[in-house]
Amino acid sequence: MPAIPVIESPALQQHLGATVTISGHGYTGDWIDVAWSDAPDTVLGRVQVQANRTWSIPLAIERPAGPHSLIVQQECDGYSSGWSATHEVLLLSAAPTFTTPEAGHWFAGTAFFEGTGESGKRVEVSHWFDARQLVAQDRPVTDGVWAASPDTPLRLGAHWARARQGDSDWGDSQRFEVVPTESTRVSVVSDLAQGKPRIGEAGHGL
Repeated sequence: MPAIPVIESPALQQHLGATVTISGHGYTGDWIDVAWSDAPDTVLGRVQVQANRTWSIPLAIERPAGPHSLIVQQECDGYSSGWSATHEVLLLSAAPTFTTPEAGHWFAGTAFFEGTGESGKRVEVSHWFDARQLVAQDRPVTDGVWAASPDTPLRLGAHWARARQGDSDWGDSQRFEVVPTESTRVSVVSDLAQGKPRIGEAGHGL
């Protein structure tokens, strides 16, 4: 009789978005089935354990937000281990989307974000590389649409942003650029013409 497998990833109580990879260890050559605990007759995925005794199954999740439990079983030569103990995870609601900026858009000065979301909720926008660094907060979703500009101007250069609403997953923006405004360019040219050092440049004494 095959041993009952254990889900190692995602962790217990982990928050999951629209996609996830379920993984763990088993006996090489055996087969692993994954299902929701309240629907064991509907197998979400089936995969054979690899030579290094690991297995993984990518899943697209189509369930409402909230707590749900996964179960797994191992099968070999027609014998089944039976289903494992439940492995609870927390599903996030759908992420808000970005409709602005479009890929490669250039903002002269202040960036602007716009997208769709769930009416009545509020959106926060963060830097893509660190969700703790918020760019805009507490923007309302009205008639399924939200809009925001950064609370503090973004540095010049390339950016990506992320947005979420309440307990939702994060949605990613397209890559965009923040470029100098015309007044900034004029100021730079003027300072250079007068020999004034710019930020990051050292002044030269006699």
